[in-house]
Amino acid sequence: MGGKNLAVLIAFILLLSAYIPIFEIYAGLQLIAIVSNSVDLPTARYLKEYALKKGFSCFILHPHEYWKIERLNPSLVIILGGPKAYEGIGEIVSGYLNEEEERSLLVEGAMGVFYKDKVVILAGNTRIETRKAAETYIDEVLARLWKGPKPRVIWVIIGYGGKTPIGTLPEKNEP
Repeated sequence: MGGKNLAVLIAFILLLSAYIPIFEIYAGLQLIAIVSNSVDLPTARYLKEYALKKGFSCFILHPHEYWKIERLNPSLVIILGGPKAYEGIGEIVSGYLNEEEERSLLVEGAMGVFYKDKVVILAGNTRIETRKAAETYIDEVLARLWKGPKPRVIWVIIGYGGKTPIGTLPEKNEP
């Protein structure tokens, strides 16, 4: 009866895997760093919680900790704020945005998302627009993290009559 239970369990896992979004299964392999000043910290916390719920590993850094990015090597860096942001964010962002992109954020009510390799800048003219940019573009940003073909099948190899990490499998002719 043990062999039948094992077979039923494996069949159940295979069936269940067809209904679990692969994006959520593999998201945990991705590490996200969010860089935020104190003004945008509530938005950074919102993004962190959102990403964690989607299965991503995530942490928040203050701009003076930006040097840690190279050592931590996250899959994605999200920077909150534009070229006029406080506490060093403006200086960091200005190193990524061109003049036209910077000017576009200086217009009242402006917001945007800017992709620069593995750095994404979510910014607005004020903290209110930055929050709106984060809420508007977060799904798009997270979707870009998982590129390439997504596996739809989980392979399970079952042997007979041998030791496994979960116990001894029955011989092929055992009931």
